[in-house]
Amino acid sequence: MRTSFPELIACHHLSKTYATDAGPVAALAETELRLGLSDTLALVGPSGCGKSTLLLLMAGLEKPTTGTVSFKG
Repeated sequence: MRTSFPELIACHHLSKTYATDAGPVAALAETELRLGLSDTLALVGPSGCGKSTLLLLMAGLEKPTTGTVSFKG
């Protein structure tokens, strides 16, 4: 997504894998996202597709397995 406003938050190659008794579970895989100040985002999808995980990573409440989240550069 390209905006004419400065980048507010960006996710680069963001992935999150959780360890479970049944083995590793990929909650989010290689996600790219860029949001500007005036952008609006709606996360929709079925249960278990990674919506909450993405928000937790973007808020800094979880650490990504791979990738980075940057705020205002």
